[in-house]
Order: sequence, then C-alpha cells, then structure tokens
Amino acid sequence: MRTARRQILSAIGAGAAALAWPAARAQAWPDKPITLVIGYTTGGSTDATARLVGRALEKSLGKPVVFEYKPGAGASIGAEFVARAAPDGYTIGLTDTGPMTIMPNLRKLKYDPVKDFTQLSYVCSTGIALIVHPDVRRSLMTIRAFNEGARALSLWVGTHIDMHEKHPDPTVRKDADDFVALMTPIVKAYFTDMGFECTNMALQIYGGHGYIREYGMEQFVRDARIAQIYEGANGIQALDLVGRKLPAEGGRLLRFFFHPLSERLERTRQDPQLKEFAEPLSKSFARLQQATQFIVMKAMSNPDEAGAASSDYLRMFGLVALGDMWLRMAEVSMARMPTANGDRAFHDAKIKTARFFFTKMLPEVHGLFARIMAGAAPVMALEAEGF
Repeated sequence: MRTARRQILSAIGAGAAALAWPAARAQAWPDKPITLVIGYTTGGSTDATARLVGRALEKSLGKPVVFEYKPGAGASIGAEFVARAAPDGYTIGLTDTGPMTIMPNLRKLKYDPVKDFTQLSYVCSTGIALIVHPDVRRSLMTIRAFNEGARALSLWVGTHIDMHEKHPDPTVRKDADDFVALMTPIVKAYFTDMGFECTNMALQIYGGHGYIREYGMEQFVRDARIAQIYEGANGIQALDLVGRKLPAEGGRLLRFFFHPLSERLERTRQDPQLKEFAEPLSKSFARLQQATQFIVMKAMSNPDEAGAASSDYLRMFGLVALGDMWLRMAEVSMARMPTANGDRAFHDAKIKTARFFFTKMLPEVHGLFARIMAGAAPVMALEAEGF
C-alpha cells in the first residue's frame, strides 16, 4: 500500500524573485547566508530533500544555507513566514503543493499563493511508502484481522437471529435465541472497544496529520468513541455477561459456544495444515474455560469477584470467538488454495491474516487470564475516600 498523497516539491522565493532583479543587484547576490524555510518537522521526505537542495546551493553560490523549520497547519505556517520576509532573495521556501493549492481552499490564509510568491524551480517528485515500516504494518494488520474476524462473527450471530425468527423447529429456535443472548454483550462491547482502538491506530499512521481536521481521521475517532457508550456502557455489557449470561440455567448458554468449538478443535488439531492455528486456539480456549470456572466459583461468595473480572473476561471471550472465526476461514482458504486460480490472492491473504491473528493478537488471552486470576482484592483495596 502507498499513501494516496505524493509530494511535489518546489522552491518559492518571497516577494519579487531574483529573476526580476536589476542586473547590477543580481550580480552582487548573494553577499550573506541564505535562509531555507521548510514547513515540516525534521526527519521527513521534505526535510531530506531540503538538505540536498541546501548543500547544492552552498556549493553553487559559495554561501552558507541556514535551515529554518516552521511546521504546522499543513505547511501553511512556513509559507506565511516566507511571504512576510523581505523580498531580497535571502529567504527561500521549500514546500510541497499543499500550502499553495490545498490549504487556500480549506481556510482563509494570511498570504496569497499567486501574488506573494514566485516559483524559482521545480525540484522533485517523491512517493511516500509508509508500508515499509514494520510498526505501520502491525497497525494495519491488526485493523485488518479484527475487521475481517468481526464481520465473520457478526454474520454467524446474525444467522442465528434468522434461525430464531424463521426456523420451523421450536427447539432450534430456542437454541439459536440462547446463543444470540450469550454473544450479544460480546458483539456490542468487544466490537466497539476494538473499533475505537483500530480507529486510533489508523489516526496514528497519519502522524500529526491524523490529529488535525485536514484528513478527517480525528472525526472518525470521535465518532467511533460514542459506540462504547450508546449501546449501554461497555462495562455494563461485561456485567451482563458474567452476572446474567454465565450463570443462566446452570451455564446452559455457554454450551452453544463451548461445545461446537471443542469439537472443531479436536478435529483440526489432527490436520497438519491447520495445526498451527488450532493449537494456540486450544490453549486460549482452555484459559477461557478456566477463567469461567474461576469467576463462577469466586462470585458465589463475593460478587465483587465477578465485577472485577468482567471486562477482562469479555475481552478474552471476544478474542477466542474471533479465533474460532479465523480457524474456520483458514480451513476454507487452505482447502481452496490448490484450485483457487483467480481467487488465489484472496485466499493467500486470508491465510496470512489468520497467521497474524494467532501469533500477534490471540496471545493477549494469557495476559487477560493472569489479570482475572489476580482476583478482586487489588481492585477493591483502596478506600473510596482515596479516589
């Protein structure tokens, strides 16, 4: 993936350019250092280009070049600084097209990109490939693995809603309704928690540009945040899961998730191709079962035990549920790869994304398990007056 934005760098001079000077004045220039203004922070592609341009100017003109960094507002702060400088040829701006073409259309500026500058030279065109950075890949793969897994789980739960409403067998309708009841707090809370986290990751990929209004990411973050509240605060969803759904009918609701997953793991662990996915999910599923038993037993004598563990337990359940989805998707893609033909890239991406989920996301289960097993005491120890 490459970013849609491509920087077009050009040098601009303040006021009347050297090209328009009288010959006598032009012959005397330069007789002092030249300031090269960059509208971005150090370390980016604009800065790297400025360094190359500065060295070339020093070599050809025989005078030092001083670098002045004026970042912010889509490089328009740097452009304004150049516009206000004396039109003597000693302040030169190096910028991309943003402050000259984009920013004037977004807000009122204190400079006129046509009247206040004269373009001296087109410098270069550079592509910005964020995808080469491993940390950017980590964020994008996390977003991808969650989104695709959550869509699959949504369809699975949605199918059971249809079964509850339309299936002719009353027993099947009742079982489907119980399954939906169990999964509802997980879909509501885990999906919205992770949706907000993924939106924040997407903003972070933009760097400082993600935080400003120019690209719209900051609004996505604000929009995603409300989802954790308006379906009932996610802490309440977690309490619903451990306080109502787990003990309901002696744990009957859990059977509709635990039993099918247990059978699927028993089968896929024997498959050499699926073993790499089934084994880590088996370990995580075992932790979920242990945590379930721990919460049910402890909550009988102290209700705070269930409340203190509820959010961690819901997230653990959500991760295992997504793991089930990724195991099933990996199984389908593995089977279809040999004859995939035109769909080969699709199935290959599914398998690679599944591998990322099982190695980079599912292990969070074990940390959540440790937190649950620590019990309620660390949560409840500080007196109310201490807050």
